[in-house]
Amino acid sequence: MRVPGVDFRARMRGKTLWAICAHTAKDPAEVEPMLGTLRLISDYLGMHWGGELLAYGNRPGEVLTDQGAADRARDLFAGVAATQPVAS
Repeated sequence: MRVPGVDFRARMRGKTLWAICAHTAKDPAEVEPMLGTLRLISDYLGMHWGGELLAYGNRPGEVLTDQGAADRARDLFAGVAATQPVAS
């Protein structure tokens, strides 16, 4: 972040950060430290926090059976599509 000429912090300011990940914790609260860290990074860089999408998966393809995550993904991305310009 301190490499001369990169201006990383300035380039990230105003952008939106989302956390989209699979986890193996039986209790999703165990993922909170990671989410808290990402929220702090978002604040530090002057970014907008877009939210998180967590899906349980311990084996390949298992996240596809997490219907709650699929529903949350649909809602999250519908909101994103309505508010964000499409990147080219």
